[in-house]
Amino acid sequence: MKIEDILEQTSLLAINERTRISVANIEKLVQKDFSGLKKVQLLGFISILEREYGETFDDLRQASDEYFGSFAEITKAPIHLDREISSSNIQKWLILLLGLILIAAIWFFYSSLNKNTTQIIAVPIVEETDIISEPVAVESNISDINKTSDSNITSVNVVDSNLTSTTLAGSIKIVPLKRLWFATVDLANKKVTDHSMTNSFEANITGDMLIATSVAPFSMITVAGEKKYNDFKSHYFKVTTGGTEEITKEVFVSNGGPKNLTR
Repeated sequence: MKIEDILEQTSLLAINERTRISVANIEKLVQKDFSGLKKVQLLGFISILEREYGETFDDLRQASDEYFGSFAEITKAPIHLDREISSSNIQKWLILLLGLILIAAIWFFYSSLNKNTTQIIAVPIVEETDIISEPVAVESNISDINKTSDSNITSVNVVDSNLTSTTLAGSIKIVPLKRLWFATVDLANKKVTDHSMTNSFEANITGDMLIATSVAPFSMITVAGEKKYNDFKSHYFKVTTGGTEEITKEVFVSNGGPKNLTR
């Protein structure tokens, strides 16, 4: 039996409640992505599934053997060192090592700078007295469209040319890069909806709601623009008609989000 067969009959949240395996680890089993797991942990998860569902999961055990077997082969591979390395060769290797360390440090600094820059991007509020350069053209186009009721509003869309301004103002769009589990909580009636999909998800904003995601990578498109989340962490959001903001797990729970959706 395959774990995909169980997902056709139930949801990730149901498997989580029955086996007490976190949603993030269940997703790793589904995707056969065992990074970050120890062999003992993985075999333990497989044993729990087999005990709870009374079936054997040969595909997971085979994938586990292949994954951890490759590490064993790398570990056992003999390393042959020349015992008579000259001093000049040692110097060359030291220079090469220092060069690699320097390149890695520059790359890390550049990546951190880009990440911080992406996180602090905000949508500017354009006042009439502060309109300059390119915002002038955008504001002018918007004004002309409001006056003439021109139906071609995609020409002033500065966020995504594939989305209309109506979609941006009244909805959010989640685009998974792999299979993504997430849950939405309607704050009006506390109703929790469970989702697991690989296709884009778009929701109209008719009231306040909360969103909790698994660690799978995805991007979110709102009126503020598109932002990618590929740090393999769970994320939490509060969505209102006034906009979308990322919140912490504690704020998610204090706003009415169920605890069993968080890790």
